[in-house]
Amino acid sequence: MGMFPLLFLVVLVYAVFAFAGGMIFGSAEVAFNMTTFLDGNFMKFSPPSGVDWIMSRGDLFLLIGLALLFVEMISSSRSDQRTIINHGLSMGVFVIALLAFVVKPSFTTSTFFLLMVMTLIDVVAGFIITIRVARRDIGFGGNIPGL
Repeated sequence: MGMFPLLFLVVLVYAVFAFAGGMIFGSAEVAFNMTTFLDGNFMKFSPPSGVDWIMSRGDLFLLIGLALLFVEMISSSRSDQRTIINHGLSMGVFVIALLAFVVKPSFTTSTFFLLMVMTLIDVVAGFIITIRVARRDIGFGGNIPGL
Protein backbone atom coordinates (compact mmCIF):
# COMPACT_ATOMS: atom_id res chain seq x y z
CA MET A 1 0.00 0.00 0.00
CA GLY A 2 3.01 2.31 0.48
CA MET A 3 3.53 2.47 -3.29
CA PHE A 4 -0.02 3.61 -4.04
CA PRO A 5 -0.43 7.40 -4.45
CA LEU A 6 -3.32 8.34 -2.16
CA LEU A 7 -4.31 11.44 -4.12
CA PHE A 8 -5.34 9.09 -6.90
CA LEU A 9 -8.33 8.15 -4.73
CA VAL A 10 -9.79 11.66 -4.67
CA VAL A 11 -9.09 12.13 -8.39
CA LEU A 12 -10.79 8.80 -9.09
CA VAL A 13 -13.87 9.69 -7.03
CA TYR A 14 -14.07 13.04 -8.83
CA ALA A 15 -13.87 11.19 -12.17
CA VAL A 16 -16.67 8.84 -11.14
CA PHE A 17 -18.91 11.81 -10.39
CA ALA A 18 -17.81 13.63 -13.55
CA PHE A 19 -18.51 10.68 -15.85
CA ALA A 20 -21.39 8.94 -14.06
CA GLY A 21 -22.92 11.89 -12.21
CA GLY A 22 -25.87 12.07 -14.55
CA MET A 23 -26.71 8.43 -13.89
CA ILE A 24 -26.25 8.85 -10.13
CA PHE A 25 -27.98 12.20 -9.51
CA GLY A 26 -29.76 13.22 -12.69
CA SER A 27 -31.93 11.69 -15.29
CA ALA A 28 -31.27 10.89 -18.91
CA GLU A 29 -33.11 14.04 -20.01
CA VAL A 30 -31.27 16.46 -17.72
CA ALA A 31 -27.64 17.20 -18.49
CA PHE A 32 -25.38 16.77 -15.46
CA ASN A 33 -23.32 19.87 -14.66
CA MET A 34 -20.25 19.17 -12.51
CA THR A 35 -19.94 22.81 -11.40
CA THR A 36 -23.52 22.82 -10.13
CA PHE A 37 -22.89 19.52 -8.34
CA LEU A 38 -19.71 20.83 -6.66
CA ASP A 39 -21.46 24.03 -5.56
CA GLY A 40 -24.22 22.02 -3.87
CA ASN A 41 -24.37 21.96 -0.09
CA PHE A 42 -22.75 19.05 1.70
CA MET A 43 -23.09 20.19 5.30
CA LYS A 44 -24.43 23.14 7.26
CA PHE A 45 -23.07 24.17 10.65
CA SER A 46 -24.46 26.88 12.92
CA PRO A 47 -21.72 28.07 15.28
CA PRO A 48 -22.45 30.33 18.27
CA SER A 49 -21.57 33.38 16.14
CA GLY A 50 -25.00 33.03 14.54
CA VAL A 51 -23.69 32.91 10.96
CA ASP A 52 -24.31 29.62 9.17
CA TRP A 53 -21.23 27.96 7.74
CA ILE A 54 -21.99 25.86 4.68
CA MET A 55 -19.54 23.33 3.29
CA SER A 56 -20.05 22.54 -0.39
CA ARG A 57 -19.30 19.24 -2.08
CA GLY A 58 -16.32 20.88 -3.78
CA ASP A 59 -15.00 21.94 -0.36
CA LEU A 60 -15.30 18.33 0.77
CA PHE A 61 -13.21 17.15 -2.20
CA LEU A 62 -10.54 19.72 -1.29
CA LEU A 63 -10.58 18.77 2.39
CA ILE A 64 -10.09 15.10 1.57
CA GLY A 65 -7.36 16.02 -0.93
CA LEU A 66 -5.51 18.10 1.68
CA ALA A 67 -5.70 15.27 4.22
CA LEU A 68 -4.34 12.78 1.68
CA LEU A 69 -1.60 15.23 0.64
CA PHE A 70 -0.55 15.46 4.29
CA VAL A 71 -0.29 11.66 4.52
CA GLU A 72 1.70 11.60 1.27
CA MET A 73 4.15 14.21 2.61
CA ILE A 74 4.73 12.16 5.75
CA SER A 75 5.29 8.99 3.72
CA SER A 76 7.85 10.85 1.56
CA SER A 77 10.21 11.02 4.52
CA ARG A 78 11.42 7.50 3.77
CA SER A 79 13.98 6.71 1.11
CA ASP A 80 13.19 3.10 0.23
CA GLN A 81 12.23 1.57 -3.09
CA ARG A 82 8.47 1.76 -2.41
CA THR A 83 8.73 5.52 -1.95
CA ILE A 84 10.51 5.94 -5.30
CA ILE A 85 7.82 3.88 -7.04
CA ASN A 86 5.17 5.99 -5.27
CA HIS A 87 6.76 9.16 -6.69
CA GLY A 88 6.67 7.71 -10.21
CA LEU A 89 3.02 6.72 -9.86
CA SER A 90 2.24 10.15 -8.39
CA MET A 91 3.77 11.71 -11.50
CA GLY A 92 1.41 9.56 -13.56
CA VAL A 93 -1.57 10.76 -11.50
CA PHE A 94 -0.52 14.37 -12.10
CA VAL A 95 -0.19 13.84 -15.87
CA ILE A 96 -3.60 12.16 -16.03
CA ALA A 97 -5.15 14.97 -13.97
CA LEU A 98 -3.52 17.60 -16.18
CA LEU A 99 -4.80 15.94 -19.35
CA ALA A 100 -8.29 15.61 -17.90
CA PHE A 101 -8.28 19.28 -16.86
CA VAL A 102 -7.25 20.42 -20.34
CA VAL A 103 -9.42 18.06 -22.39
CA LYS A 104 -12.63 17.22 -20.50
CA PRO A 105 -15.15 19.99 -19.68
CA SER A 106 -16.32 18.28 -16.46
CA PHE A 107 -12.77 18.51 -15.13
CA THR A 108 -12.34 22.20 -15.91
CA THR A 109 -13.45 23.45 -12.50
CA SER A 110 -11.65 25.32 -9.75
CA THR A 111 -12.05 22.34 -7.45
CA PHE A 112 -10.36 19.96 -9.87
CA PHE A 113 -7.67 22.54 -10.66
CA LEU A 114 -6.77 22.70 -6.97
CA LEU A 115 -6.79 18.89 -6.75
CA MET A 116 -4.45 18.82 -9.76
CA VAL A 117 -2.15 21.34 -8.04
CA MET A 118 -2.14 19.06 -4.98
CA THR A 119 -0.95 16.19 -7.18
CA LEU A 120 1.81 18.45 -8.53
CA ILE A 121 2.85 19.44 -5.01
CA ASP A 122 2.86 15.75 -4.09
CA VAL A 123 5.28 15.00 -6.93
CA VAL A 124 7.64 17.94 -6.44
CA ALA A 125 7.68 17.96 -2.63
CA GLY A 126 7.87 14.17 -2.53
CA PHE A 127 11.03 14.11 -4.62
CA ILE A 128 12.59 16.99 -2.65
CA ILE A 129 11.80 15.44 0.74
CA THR A 130 13.08 12.02 -0.33
CA ILE A 131 16.32 13.51 -1.68
CA ARG A 132 16.86 15.48 1.54
CA VAL A 133 16.24 12.39 3.66
CA ALA A 134 18.57 10.29 1.50
CA ARG A 135 21.27 12.98 1.68
CA ARG A 136 20.96 13.03 5.47
CA ASP A 137 21.23 9.22 5.59
CA ILE A 138 24.40 9.36 3.47
CA GLY A 139 25.81 12.07 5.73
CA PHE A 140 25.32 9.92 8.81
CA GLY A 141 26.94 6.96 7.06
CA GLY A 142 30.12 8.99 6.47
CA ASN A 143 30.87 9.15 10.21
CA ILE A 144 31.20 5.39 10.62
CA PRO A 145 34.84 4.25 10.86
CA GLY A 146 35.91 1.89 8.11
CA LEU A 147 33.43 3.19 5.53
